[in-house]
Amino acid sequence: MHHLHHLSYISDYIRSFGYFAPTVAIILFVIQAAVPIFPYAVLVAASVILFGAKIGFLLSMLGAMLGSILCYWACQNWEPSGLTVQSWAGGAMTPVKLILVLLFGV
Repeated sequence: MHHLHHLSYISDYIRSFGYFAPTVAIILFVIQAAVPIFPYAVLVAASVILFGAKIGFLLSMLGAMLGSILCYWACQNWEPSGLTVQSWAGGAMTPVKLILVLLFGV
């Protein structure tokens, strides 16, 4: 998994998709926003190198916003019944919200 931290590996991976490379970059930004398994800065740098400063910036912003919207939507709407735990404040907390609290202190 350590190879995901290397700029050249991520750049080559995105470039390998050819015409669909911008779409793959956006999908990677969405994945990174939802489940951060690789550094955001490396993905932004790869995007800027591959697509230029303006397009790379726009792709990174679009992907980050889509990922954030997806996470927000999941936290607001995905509340499976019967899978709640008690929060430290005494109220019910869904598993998704518990994970966010434990990981990010939200």
